[in-house]
Amino acid sequence: LRAKLLARPEARTAEAQRFLCDANLVRYLTKFSSGGKCRSVDEAEEMLRDTLKWRAIHLDGRNLNVSPAMIANPTACSFMAVGVDPAGRPVVYGCPARASSSDVEETMTHVAYGLERVMPAGGPRQTWVWIADFHGFGAKHINIPLAVKMAKVFKAHYRERMHALYLVDPPKTLDAMLKVVQPLATQNTLSKVRTVKGPAEFEALVQNLLPGDALGSGWLRAVYQLPGAPGSLPPLPPNWHPHFGRVLACPTAAALAPTNAPR
Repeated sequence: LRAKLLARPEARTAEAQRFLCDANLVRYLTKFSSGGKCRSVDEAEEMLRDTLKWRAIHLDGRNLNVSPAMIANPTACSFMAVGVDPAGRPVVYGCPARASSSDVEETMTHVAYGLERVMPAGGPRQTWVWIADFHGFGAKHINIPLAVKMAKVFKAHYRERMHALYLVDPPKTLDAMLKVVQPLATQNTLSKVRTVKGPAEFEALVQNLLPGDALGSGWLRAVYQLPGAPGSLPPLPPNWHPHFGRVLACPTAAALAPTNAPR
């Protein structure tokens, strides 16, 4: 599969070759919706070529140290790293009601940049954990186009990279979006979704994901106490990125530090 891809022009860049690591090749060769059966090399090649083309347009050569949406509006997006779980997976926090922008493309760009920062192509981190906080979520936050866009991008270009998705205090108004997104996801992905209700369960989640991490767990406990509204966040700890949160040390992520990042 790698040999076939490297013969293609879209796979000849350094960025593409970093992405074509063994872990990604296996993910594209595996039919997770069919009990882990192997798909044909030709089918996997076509899917990977689509991903390489998408990455060339949206990621390759881009400055991942800056979120374009948050340059213009510091409260536009809510998707930031807060720490690393005991298995070494990055933990990312997001809250729709804390984001003032509903623009689909700029939000998807922010999310993609955030994921690339915590899981650089070809790096050791292969999966991530998502805490989706629904404090303050109401009818005005229902964004079907964004939900569909994220579901499609995750399924096509971040195949099985999400280890778990925790829905924190989801309201009934969220059901409309979930009904649209569920058919777009594999059963394997849906099995990773868990619901967290109330302070006791949230505290248990924090202790489970970030044991011994006073900085990340303290920030999560603080944000849980605040109302869900744009800009309603605890102060970021020193050295956290103003757009993407905690900078997680990674061998291939040396250029992603917050130095000189616009605020």
